[in-house]
Amino acid sequence: MDLRLDEYGMRLIHLRHRKVPSTGGLKEFCKNYGSLCENASSKICDVVTPPTPPISEYCEHRPRGPPASAILPFLFLGSEEGAADEELVDRLAIKFILNMTEMCPNFFVHRKDIHYKQIKINDSYQEDIGQYFEEAVRFIDEARANGTRVLVHCHAGVSRSATVTVAYVMKHLGLSLNDAYKFVKEKRPEISPNLNFMGHLLKYEKNKKNTE
Repeated sequence: MDLRLDEYGMRLIHLRHRKVPSTGGLKEFCKNYGSLCENASSKICDVVTPPTPPISEYCEHRPRGPPASAILPFLFLGSEEGAADEELVDRLAIKFILNMTEMCPNFFVHRKDIHYKQIKINDSYQEDIGQYFEEAVRFIDEARANGTRVLVHCHAGVSRSATVTVAYVMKHLGLSLNDAYKFVKEKRPEISPNLNFMGHLLKYEKNKKNTE
């Protein structure tokens, strides 16, 4: 099974006006949106959601972009490599780091001038990443309010960190999911959130519209 946003994700975004399943994981998603899943006509929708593999299995074949990409003047999206590069962190004047992984360490936690938040989450089709959107938004806004810069990273800077970055851009710039995704992808072409995460972004967009 291969759920690739670059091939299918933009079609998913256009379903934003339809009901998005908030429970049931990938199995329920495929039941409702099977045409968006590669090999949907096979047994993909009849199997139980697979157990979460190690992070390395998700990132092994993904394209790797630069260690950090500027999304907004105060917001950078990157990888573990960027988060571990002290010279880069200092050169970019990054003082807040949002670590969206279970396993990547907070490399400079000993430094009192760098503030960390770690949201322990795997890049899988089982994770409810949407529950962390507002927490991530508040942390990024705290960096902005302090007049400094924030790096949002996961292992490869492709899925987990990209998802919360898109959520932040939606809220901060008042953009639709479609426009926010395009905005972030123009800055970091390698982004490719898994379809479970895209489902949570669709739900976030719907909830955002309901509160406006």
